[in-house]
Amino acid sequence: MIPVIVSFPKLRDKLFFSDNISEEFNGSLRNQILHIWDIIDDHTLTEIFEKYDPPKYLTFDSASFYESTLGIPLYTVDMWIAAELNIFKKEMPDCLDLQNLQTTHTANFQINKKQINRFLAIKFCEIFEIDVDYTWSGIGKTFDLQHVLEEQHNIKDLVINKYWSDILSPISKFERKWIPRTTTTDLQKVDGPTRNMGNTAGVWKNGLRDIVSSSAVSLITESVWNQKAITFSEKTVYAMMGLTFPIWIGGYRAAAEWKNKGFDIFEDIIDHSYECMSTLIERCFYAFYLNRNILTNFELAKRLREENMSRLLSNQQKITSEHIEAYNRDIIKSWPIELQDPILESFYRHLPGLNK
Repeated sequence: MIPVIVSFPKLRDKLFFSDNISEEFNGSLRNQILHIWDIIDDHTLTEIFEKYDPPKYLTFDSASFYESTLGIPLYTVDMWIAAELNIFKKEMPDCLDLQNLQTTHTANFQINKKQINRFLAIKFCEIFEIDVDYTWSGIGKTFDLQHVLEEQHNIKDLVINKYWSDILSPISKFERKWIPRTTTTDLQKVDGPTRNMGNTAGVWKNGLRDIVSSSAVSLITESVWNQKAITFSEKTVYAMMGLTFPIWIGGYRAAAEWKNKGFDIFEDIIDHSYECMSTLIERCFYAFYLNRNILTNFELAKRLREENMSRLLSNQQKITSEHIEAYNRDIIKSWPIELQDPILESFYRHLPGLNK
């Protein structure tokens, strides 16, 4: 079989043999399979290819769509979600037990790592005065706005132009906030939700279930840079499990990709036309602007949630079934034959929650 080489987060300057991660790879990637574990951006991919050459096949295990500017064929699949869901269900079989469900907030969001779509989610909740419950773990309040400034010079949008001074102003109405599992109040000792609350199931069990399920809309801030790409993580999973309407902030074609998986994206309630806009700032801004009616009207959001509960329950049941894993396997079956077996073995090895 074709050798599989793996690139891991926080070790992107190095590559490793998939079947022996203690052995660093130092050759050429030509005629090899490069397995990208987790998410990545074009800049980092460029650095990898400059050092190791482009691979024959490039595969992502945590992406549903990725429009690379590098001109290399790539293959994307949301295997990480499937693995996490299997672990989640084993650790927390009562994960869907939402007793005494009530809508007390219009929306919710989760902020952990510092990415620009998450800053913009905070800012637009401030600007449009959205009633939102949230987690924002112990990271600083300063974000690098260089990319937003670059897009500002290129966008000729009369609607967005009215909001630039507010967008670029400091965060004022939101403070760092997370779900404490302990009595510690030292924000500097917390750099993300998992350190304080446990794994994906632990985060849900220790408070996030209540935050998400008491909201009508989930403002989903999946990891994105400025390229046209989308990844789905626990943030999308939580939105489905919590019986909420999803809005993906900044991701490209996120709603369309989730619809392709067979889920209801509530196109009669949520305007997802923001998702195909060419720039990140437009996709973030119009996710809020086009849906400001439901996001700023609590009674409307609550009523629509109650009226569409059967559809929300259908999404919830589907997310915790074998549906995602079966969908992923069908995607992989469409890939080149010589890629399928080697990459599946690498997925099984590095995503232990998968069912063989």
